[in-house]
Amino acid sequence: MAERIAAVLGFAFLVVAVGYFLRGGLATDDSPPDVAVTVDSILPQRDGFLVEIRAFNRGGAAAAAVTVEGVLRTGSGEERAETTFDFVPARSERAGGLVFRTDPRRGELELRVLGYSAP
Repeated sequence: MAERIAAVLGFAFLVVAVGYFLRGGLATDDSPPDVAVTVDSILPQRDGFLVEIRAFNRGGAAAAAVTVEGVLRTGSGEERAETTFDFVPARSERAGGLVFRTDPRRGELELRVLGYSAP
């Protein structure tokens, strides 16, 4: 009797697993990359301040050469920094950093994605 219960449970798990993988393999998301950028932390360094950032791609397609710009506005002017993420897969995230001479906590920091290319 125990063998039959184990066999039925094993078969049920197999059916669920196959169904899960088929659903994931057959489902398509044709939406374009949708990359957003957030600040993780700001760290002082010898030559300035490192702004650790994270790029999230919520779209259904991957993005390559994702260029991110940071603009820091302070009372004394404006400072820009830029970085490029080589590849951000669909529904994933990547980390990077921007370096500024001025402390970003003493001004207004704006991050934006300038563009990407299809891989």
